[in-house]
Amino acid sequence: MTLLRKLRRFFPLAAGLTLLIVMAVLLMTTIRRTAQAEHTLEENRLWALSEAAEMLQSLSLNMEKLLVSADPVRMAALSGDISGQAGEIRRALAFLPLSPEVLSPAMTAMDSLISDVTSVLPRLMQQGALTPQEEARLENHRTVCTRMSGEISALTAEVLSGSKSLSELLISREDGPLPTQAPHAIAGFVGEEITAGEAITIARNFVGSERVTSAERGSDLSGDLPAWGVVLTADGMKLHCAVSRQGGCMLYILPETADVQSVLTSAQCRSAAEAFLASRGFPAMTCLWQEQYSGLCVFTFCPMQDGVLLYPDRLTLQVRMDTGAVCGLEAEHYWRNHRPRSLPAALISQEDARNRLKADVTEQGAQLCLISSGDRETLCWEFSVTRLGEQYLIYLDAATGQEVLLQKILPRLGGHAPA
Repeated sequence: MTLLRKLRRFFPLAAGLTLLIVMAVLLMTTIRRTAQAEHTLEENRLWALSEAAEMLQSLSLNMEKLLVSADPVRMAALSGDISGQAGEIRRALAFLPLSPEVLSPAMTAMDSLISDVTSVLPRLMQQGALTPQEEARLENHRTVCTRMSGEISALTAEVLSGSKSLSELLISREDGPLPTQAPHAIAGFVGEEITAGEAITIARNFVGSERVTSAERGSDLSGDLPAWGVVLTADGMKLHCAVSRQGGCMLYILPETADVQSVLTSAQCRSAAEAFLASRGFPAMTCLWQEQYSGLCVFTFCPMQDGVLLYPDRLTLQVRMDTGAVCGLEAEHYWRNHRPRSLPAALISQEDARNRLKADVTEQGAQLCLISSGDRETLCWEFSVTRLGEQYLIYLDAATGQEVLLQKILPRLGGHAPA
């Protein structure tokens, strides 16, 4: 009987110890997996940082070549390379844990560079040279890129040496990036100036108040487009927002992190994006291109007027591929440019424009569109063509038939985009 009593006392103790051991093993497994996931994310971010530094060095070199070369053909080729590199740098920077006050100027610098480099192509085609003003502006861009390249290279070295973590990344804003060039007066910013409190309400309602668990003031923006900064937490993700002080327009939403599971298809995410735009009062839009990264689908949309694509009025949405919720927005181009326009008639027919294409390209479609050319907008025939298995977009002036712009369609993860 004594032995039986001892066994009865021992069994609960043994069961408790077994449970504690199982819990400890599960806890250690969870900690190890979390550490592995954090390590993988850290490695990916470090790779993006190194890539941004290398691409900025290459970009600066190409800009030097552009400013030195006197060959219009070479200059046009370099302009295309620079535009593509700036887009790649933009994507690499978006993956880094940079604060909005750091990320937004860097993105603006790349957008401004792409816009200016693209705008010089018509002059190169017409006159074979840049104006002194264009050279001066590109030289300023080169200075900004060179400075950013040096700073990111130094940061990379600090991270690799262990003296600085990625969470401490900063890009100097001394002298600031070049402002985005506005071809005309800002179109969408009308009405009374709103308060910071009203900006928080606008941001909550735009994202979806049912999704938002917290909202607070963020970093405000100055310059030619002052905006209130708002920080939201929605669906467990922190979102940095900017709301224009004039008119209360949502300029951008930047997710602080972007690493979610890919559950939905790109088609489902696109439907969610289109429904979101319609529910927020945006006009019907055409999806131009899409990409995928870190569990997000990124769509670029463009409105139309009288069958003409309005490229200056484009906007971009980021959609979570786990829930279909919108978590990112870039709409400054839309608000700066969107307005009713008196569009000119196409003086050259689609057939006449098609006859100006090279004989060795295969046309896949044509569309009238409006594009920005320096300080003005130009109505163009856009031809989607292929040559030797590669895809291109060719833009011919609908009034003169002259080639205004040529872009190559580059494959992206889960989509495509021009460069």
